[in-house]
Amino acid sequence: RGSHRGDPIVGTWFMTTPAGWTGIYTYHPDGTFTGVVSLVFGAPPQAPTGATNASMDHGVWRRKGHVIEGAYLRFRFNQITGDPVQVARVRTLGTVDRGGNTSSGTWIADRWDCPGPLACPDPNTTPPDAVFEPLPPLNSFPMTRLRLPSRRPQRGPIRAFLRGLP
Repeated sequence: RGSHRGDPIVGTWFMTTPAGWTGIYTYHPDGTFTGVVSLVFGAPPQAPTGATNASMDHGVWRRKGHVIEGAYLRFRFNQITGDPVQVARVRTLGTVDRGGNTSSGTWIADRWDCPGPLACPDPNTTPPDAVFEPLPPLNSFPMTRLRLPSRRPQRGPIRAFLRGLP
């Protein structure tokens, strides 16, 4: 891990997918990544786990030329018991436009089923139980950068708060 300060991917992004999922992702200058998707409080039932909730995403990223490689982990939890039922590793490849305002890419997911509530396999040492590699366009994710509004509010409590911002 090195410093990626100044890299156009560093910052917070809003992501959408053709399947209708949305997410908020933050690429940190130290090469780490955090995010959350709209499935956090419920995903459609899927075999073999049924209906699940998703954890936040935690991972790493690096630049290789014009491409940004990423990998992150996510737990899936049984909606009834709260027990972990899967670990997913999502791998991404993406690019950022020259202006640094939009990004797009593709993804593939590996899945590990948890045989018990306290027995999830380590995705770094165990082969996956399944690989989910959807065909385009379902494997794509356009993103737009979160920007501060160009105009500050003219009055009210928000204006008072923003006076302290640079």
